[in-house]
Amino acid sequence: MNEVIIADAGLEDLDGLLSHRRPDVQVTLVSATDDGHAVLAAALAARPSVLHLVAHGEPGRVLLGAQPLDARSLLDRSWPDARGTEIHLHACHAGAGAEGRLLLDRLAAATGAAVAASSGPVGPAARGASWKLDVRTAPVFTPSPFAGVEGAGARGWAHELAVTGTPTDGNDTLTSDDAADNINGGAGNDILIGNGGNDTLIGGIGHDTMDGGAGADVFDGGDGFDVVTYENATTGMVIDIGNPANSTGDAAGDSFTGIERWIGSNFADTMVAGNDPVWFWGHAGDDVEIGGAGNDTMESGDGNDTVHGGAGDDQIYSRADNDVLYGEAGNDLIYGGWGNDMLDGGDGNDTLFGEGDTDTMYGGAGDDSMDGGQGNDLMYGGDGNDTLIGGIGHDTMEGGAGADVFDGGDGFDEVTYANATAGVVLDLRNPANSTGDAAGDTFTNIERWIGSEFDDRLVGNDNGVWFWGHGGNDVEIGGAGNDTMESGIGNDTIYGGGGDDRAFGRADDDMLYGEAGNDLLAGGGGNDMLDGGTGNDTLIGDWGVDTMIGGDGDDVFYSGAHDPLPEADIIQGGAGNDTFIIAAQSDAGTVSYDGGEGTDTLRISSDNVADPENKITTATPQIDISGMTLTSVERLELVGSVRHAVTMSAAQANGFASITGATGGDVFTIAGTAMTGAVTAGNGSQLTAGQVQAETVNGVTYLRIGTDATAGADVTLRFAGGFTADQFQVSGSGITLSGTPSTPPTTTPPTTEPPTTEPPTTTPPTTEPPTTTPPVDDRPSTAMQRIVNGVTEDVKAYAYEGPVSTLQWSFLGDSRSEVLGGSDGNDFLNLLGGDDAAAGGAGDDVLDGGSGSNWLIGGSGKDTFFVDGRGTEVTWSTVTDLEQGEWSTLWGYKEGTSTLRWEEMDGAEGYKGATVHCDIDGNGTIDASMTFAGKSVGAMTTTTGTMGDQNYIAFISL
Repeated sequence: MNEVIIADAGLEDLDGLLSHRRPDVQVTLVSATDDGHAVLAAALAARPSVLHLVAHGEPGRVLLGAQPLDARSLLDRSWPDARGTEIHLHACHAGAGAEGRLLLDRLAAATGAAVAASSGPVGPAARGASWKLDVRTAPVFTPSPFAGVEGAGARGWAHELAVTGTPTDGNDTLTSDDAADNINGGAGNDILIGNGGNDTLIGGIGHDTMDGGAGADVFDGGDGFDVVTYENATTGMVIDIGNPANSTGDAAGDSFTGIERWIGSNFADTMVAGNDPVWFWGHAGDDVEIGGAGNDTMESGDGNDTVHGGAGDDQIYSRADNDVLYGEAGNDLIYGGWGNDMLDGGDGNDTLFGEGDTDTMYGGAGDDSMDGGQGNDLMYGGDGNDTLIGGIGHDTMEGGAGADVFDGGDGFDEVTYANATAGVVLDLRNPANSTGDAAGDTFTNIERWIGSEFDDRLVGNDNGVWFWGHGGNDVEIGGAGNDTMESGIGNDTIYGGGGDDRAFGRADDDMLYGEAGNDLLAGGGGNDMLDGGTGNDTLIGDWGVDTMIGGDGDDVFYSGAHDPLPEADIIQGGAGNDTFIIAAQSDAGTVSYDGGEGTDTLRISSDNVADPENKITTATPQIDISGMTLTSVERLELVGSVRHAVTMSAAQANGFASITGATGGDVFTIAGTAMTGAVTAGNGSQLTAGQVQAETVNGVTYLRIGTDATAGADVTLRFAGGFTADQFQVSGSGITLSGTPSTPPTTTPPTTEPPTTEPPTTTPPTTEPPTTTPPVDDRPSTAMQRIVNGVTEDVKAYAYEGPVSTLQWSFLGDSRSEVLGGSDGNDFLNLLGGDDAAAGGAGDDVLDGGSGSNWLIGGSGKDTFFVDGRGTEVTWSTVTDLEQGEWSTLWGYKEGTSTLRWEEMDGAEGYKGATVHCDIDGNGTIDASMTFAGKSVGAMTTTTGTMGDQNYIAFISL
């Protein structure tokens, strides 16, 4: 079943109206004696897509059958589950005011349906009515079921959903001319239209609607709920109930008795209450509504409106657009509606609903209740014991003083104490210990807590927390979970506790203790102390002179400064097999590195290095480590695609038990040596100054150097793999390596080589072939398939040699448009230029589409995505399976210059989802778009940063 109309059988010319319905819409008629509630329930049980109720109405009531349908009558019935159905109430004024809102909300809650109604008359525009349903509990998408009803006669339906006629006790519609007329509606729910002239309009008994038009009019509503409307005015106006002399436009000279509601024009109006309660609806235009001393009801209408409730317990309702709503004194109820609204409850115990879009909400003094609804909202409770509910989206909540209740709802939500006037103790483990603004606070569905500008103590529970100390000298203590701790400004102290924690220092001198677990510690600015504790930790010093202590476990260290100033960090590896990674000369500086127990490594990368914070260190062509102090560092490891040039002291050379990764083209400079002649084979026992010999024993090549007249080797370098003597060329203090290592024989060859009759002239050909075979072919590889220009080809991905220890295979594409399928391992796929597609397959993969429009499929595992937005072409990339916690990074975004615009469910058919359009250079045109298939905008959050001198924005799935 698709669409159904349930109509009052007694409506005038009902057959004429129904003749204009769409052919596929079914009709059920309800007589004055029928049970309209039962008919409605039966129709909903069939789960139609849309159900239209067509009947007379008034605020909060639909006159259908023997008993009107209203909020109270709904409670006496049982209703079927109608989720997915839209209910349209085509009844005059049924959605108006608090009664209308209550009817819609209760019907939606009882059935699960999306409900829409009108706050004004329903019918043709020629009758001063409309078929538009402007009050809704949720978005509805189906139009009126009637077509061609705006005209008259055979081609239209010249009525509205209210009884009209001459002045009687019925529901009349009375219209005057431009003269000064006196119109009395008598009993019934009447519509009185004065047009021009100084008219007197008397509603009488019933719920009347009066439009005086131009002129100084006198309105007397009589009994019932009566409305004065200026909807048909041609300009905006001032309507001042308390001081009528201030009124302008069509309201100039008007006076009011027995009027409950005023409706503004389609333009910018100012509506001012007196001391008695009023009900204002601004209608269209950018209106200002000002309440008085009574309990007022204020509706903002279309346009960017400003509403002041004044004294009294007011009800304020925003609709579309971006409104500013002040409850002021009293216990107020404020609804934000759609648009980016500002809601301020003021004094009193207020209730605020942000509803749709991104709202900013202030509770003010008193015990307030706030619900952000949809969107990324900012919520400030103010004084008192407040309740803050984030709803859907990335919300930021501040309770202020008092014992507050926080519930973040869906999305990534934050509680902040940034505006507290003193430091706080926030103890999630033992809440009774909390002090200051945090005293008595409780939390549900909160992902991040932010401290004050003063000295705070933040204590986590065992569920995994995210703390940011903000200002002051803070102490942050993690629990047993996987915590994220940010220090903020000030000299902060962080304890990660159990779990795999992430701790980040910022400016000033911080102390970061990872404690148990595999932790990530980054010092940030200042002279920091980082202690990894137990576990396999990663420590990044960043700027300043930092002390990094690995503790137990296999730890990894980065200098992390990413600038040309030399580092002077102190690194203590502790127990375990530790590694210090450098790529730039500044990384080496005058760093002191004591590996401690275990087999410890100094790794030099000739390629750029991205640390776990995704900050990039740009590799420099030459690295001089002679200024470093190395203690108990057993391995020098060379990685990267570019050949190395490394300078070291003689003591450092002797200290390395192994140099791994060396290959043809690498250059080693031993400071203070002077080598001459050819390198010969031998064990170095008879070397004198300047002589060099090479010997391979059990897979290790010993290059021995004499530096004085005493026989024997003074400096020894130990290379992993077998090299022959003629693969080393020496000059002065430099050693140049050619070719690649080979697998050595199991016996020592020098004793067997001299007796051979092979002349020396035959040796060079055996060493020449390596120059024709690219060294990369000797590395471990795995097979992948690539499609270019419609042709499928087998390609190799080689062993990954970068800083991310979990990656196994690396493939580098080219500028063509490629389609690439990854392996079942952890792949790094970089497709460079072109419009590419990549599928990572199984494993934890990194997919870098490069420039161009890319199609990225992570597959199973935890994947990371990159797209380059710095090119000149407009691009649109799609990530088909961004899962919770995964990042997708767009290069080129500049904070303060670039702008973002989000759209729901955009993108390619079958892969629609949250889509972000980015104007990279801020010139008003979109440069790069990204679609995250199947994701909603509320399920995404962002963070920005800089790697080296390159800016980025990361989109994170919540």
